[in-house]
Amino acid sequence: MKRYWDLTEKERAELTREQVEEFTRYELMERGVLAVAPLELEPEPEVELPPTRVYYRPSRRDGKFVYNEWDICFETQEQVEQFLRLKPIQIGVHWFGNGQSMLSAEPGSKELSFQVVHLANEDDVTQAAHKLALLAATRERNEKRRQVHERDTRLQQEALTRLWANWDLCREKRAKLQRVIDTWREYQELAGDPVKARLFLGKVFSDAEVEDAAEWFGVEIPSAEPAQDAVEFESMGMKVAFAPGE
Repeated sequence: MKRYWDLTEKERAELTREQVEEFTRYELMERGVLAVAPLELEPEPEVELPPTRVYYRPSRRDGKFVYNEWDICFETQEQVEQFLRLKPIQIGVHWFGNGQSMLSAEPGSKELSFQVVHLANEDDVTQAAHKLALLAATRERNEKRRQVHERDTRLQQEALTRLWANWDLCREKRAKLQRVIDTWREYQELAGDPVKARLFLGKVFSDAEVEDAAEWFGVEIPSAEPAQDAVEFESMGMKVAFAPGE
């Protein structure tokens, strides 16, 4: 199989993206990188989540932050408000290292409040626990597959960076040289004479660019001639140049 790098610049520039894709298989083989297979995920089991209802959970607000520090809730708003009027004190834990800690009564400087939460009944959750565990396990396996796929895709992209960058450069070069050819044809039509057209072409493109374009597209463009803006003649052994009309 012919490698991408076996092609000339012109041949690479003529490739379509689909054709370059075909060369990436060989490129990956040379670089010792496996081609990434399409991501396949396990279908998630259909699980009907247990119904929920509204509860009221005590919380504390410190500025814009809300802390749910109590693992309790109430069935009505009146109940939670009654609880908050008791001004409950949060027990804090201070760790000093090496397993040493001390409990403390935190000051009630934070604003007491409550949040509305939607919770399922314990019996309903227990009954659905097996199916929910299957769903969680499936999602965990799918997440691992996504991570592996993302890693392999990144390695593949890194292995192909040089190839795709070169293809872009080849196409960019072709576009620049095409502009030279298009301008040459336009100037020929405007000037009506290839010599004059070549003179004007040299004002916007270098000789190297013109020569590259002519060779790339197989177009015959005459070489640049020196400007004939002076007439030389010899007088008494010396060359004297006069501009036309002098």
